[in-house]
Amino acid sequence: MKVLLIVCMFFSCLSLANDNVQNRNGVFYDIKTNKKFNGSYVSKYIYTTLSGSGEIEWTFTYRYKIPMKNGIRNGTATLYKSTLAQYLDDGRVYQSIDSYKELEAHFINGKILSVKEYDNDGVLQSTTSFNKGVALRYDQKTGVLTGKFSYIESNEHTQSSREDQGYYIFTGGAYAIDGEFYVYQSDDRTRMTTYKNNIKHGPFVMMHSKEQVFLEGSYSNGKMDGDYKHYCKDGRLGTHKTYLAGEVVETFVEHDDNYCYK
Repeated sequence: MKVLLIVCMFFSCLSLANDNVQNRNGVFYDIKTNKKFNGSYVSKYIYTTLSGSGEIEWTFTYRYKIPMKNGIRNGTATLYKSTLAQYLDDGRVYQSIDSYKELEAHFINGKILSVKEYDNDGVLQSTTSFNKGVALRYDQKTGVLTGKFSYIESNEHTQSSREDQGYYIFTGGAYAIDGEFYVYQSDDRTRMTTYKNNIKHGPFVMMHSKEQVFLEGSYSNGKMDGDYKHYCKDGRLGTHKTYLAGEVVETFVEHDDNYCYK
């Protein structure tokens, strides 16, 4: 889907249902009593995308419920996702609504221990465990390792260069990705990106297979920087450019999109 417009609207993302509660460096206090808050962190955010085909408008609403004890996250937090799709056809509007539990995150004394991800039928898809700076994600059906990354604990949400912002708002900045992030796919295809405090910084690589590179390059503070190369499955070089702070400064090789299939 080609997204033409993204409008983000945040409603009390870092506030609570009780207006008298205040976030102080990741610890929540009751303003009236000046005591640490005990209760549930309740919040939501909404964003809308407009499709370039078929006049389809998508509205996504995330609702969070996060238990708090002594002002910090403690217990199992839940995120629910609602999707509203509106189709415009011959002047008529058709709607499709879907709502389901998407994530569960388990906290103890503010530290995140695990995250469970569900599909829109409520079936558990994967579980990610957090332990001593290393997170491991496993496919629930097969038990196969599908992701691995390094992280640092954090009390404040750091703007991430990843697309799934809702995930990190939900976890409340409990951690920041810091180091190499691996995604393992079928047929030995692997993707690795390097982060520094949630921002892409350092080398990245995508593989056709264990032996064959698909893409390789590097980031500096979230922007492409240095050599970028794209290879065909047979090893031919399809693209070779040099970036500086996100801008192309030199192009050495650039074939058309069908080059690798010729």
